Amino acid sequence: MKKQTKDFLAEAISRVFGPPVELPVIILILLYAANLTTLQVLKITPILLFLCWLLPVFYFIYSLRKGTISDLDAQNRKERIPTYTLTLIGWTIGLVFVKLWGNDTFLRLYFSFFILIFILVFITYFYKVSIHAALNTALFLFINLYPVGHPPYGVYGNWRFWGFLFLIPLVLWARWYKKNHDGKQLLLGVLVGGAVILVNLLANL
Repeated sequence: MKKQTKDFLAEAISRVFGPPVELPVIILILLYAANLTTLQVLKITPILLFLCWLLPVFYFIYSLRKGTISDLDAQNRKERIPTYTLTLIGWTIGLVFVKLWGNDTFLRLYFSFFILIFILVFITYFYKVSIHAALNTALFLFINLYPVGHPPYGVYGNWRFWGFLFLIPLVLWARWYKKNHDGKQLLLGVLVGGAVILVNLLANL
């Protein structure tokens, strides 16, 4: 495969499976999985999309234009901290609205990803971890382990979407090829993302 093709694929994979795309997808999947009423969805969705997605994305774009973030991948760990912290703040405030307007299932599901984001932000203060690896691992495990349409957390899930798991190595390759992360940072992301979802599953059996 030619270098230009590899460059294009790595860039495309990094963008399509990056946090700006996956955060709203995660929120929408959680809303669907929780079987909320139409009124609950209409009340919660715009608030969560703003707090947990649009707010940090707009801040990232502002920081990029201002020059406090050097590139789209924010390869410098310290440059990531303000945006990641704002993301965590958004998810924390969102937790209040989920508690007020959601149901117990949605609160449990939302809280699992809130914990994931909390851990990733905490790690970033001291070490560069792959958010791509963590989010993709968590998301693809979740949609297989959580049986949508059935009582919360069946023993083994349904694994109807197991093919998505093959996308994880592609994401890891893309981040490694672009030299955004080394093997240890990618592995840590996979372990954190996978562990949070699996622990949450076991806790709710």
